[in-house]
Amino acid sequence: MVSKHLLAGLICLFFLNSCTGFKPLYKNNLEQIDVLKNFIIITDQAPVSKKIKKELIKLLPKKRNKLYILKIVGATQSLGIVSDSNRRISRYKIETVAKIKIYKREKSLDKLIYSFNDKQIAPYSLISNNIRSTLAGRKKAENITIQLISSSIYQRILIFMIKGK
Repeated sequence: MVSKHLLAGLICLFFLNSCTGFKPLYKNNLEQIDVLKNFIIITDQAPVSKKIKKELIKLLPKKRNKLYILKIVGATQSLGIVSDSNRRISRYKIETVAKIKIYKREKSLDKLIYSFNDKQIAPYSLISNNIRSTLAGRKKAENITIQLISSSIYQRILIFMIKGK
């Protein structure tokens, strides 16, 4: 019995020792994080793109200069995922996709320096004879995907800027 506990303790010690080189992104790279103040956000005018922009504005620090352009092109779609024995769909998922491009402002032409796609999915239920509840569930699922995408975009921009473009 003692040998099992000793072995478990050694394994835990090994895994904890692996974390010794961990450095938080925000502690030692303040000048790169300061670069986040220089982003302006543009969208394709789709409602979901505007919502992602609104969430990102909450995450990014207040801007001073317009050195970088963050372009968001977003789309959502609902897909039926579960059907009952009568082949009626009773559960849906909403899929939100964002195509992100980062441009660096230059005198003659803006230069594309980074692009990526992000996709998030959240389920919601179809409630028979209650359209308001179904629509409320869809809206909540869409808001969840928008928050997840915004957070993911923020983290990817942060990592990209810290790595040094």
